[in-house]
Amino acid sequence: MPYTAYINLSEKSIKIELTDLEIFQKFIGSRGYAAKLLYDMTDPAVKPFDPENPLIFLQVC
Repeated sequence: MPYTAYINLSEKSIKIELTDLEIFQKFIGSRGYAAKLLYDMTDPAVKPFDPENPLIFLQVC
């Protein structure tokens, strides 16, 4: 099963969640999942270089 790690450098916290495989099928793999994460985690009012923007890394196995 795949995992998603949320690392907050400002708060020095790490949260690891099990990710359902159906989400990868729904969003056509890891790139679609990354786009979904970015969409879900970002407020439309946030500017490109604001610290509230997430930095997303993916490892495909």
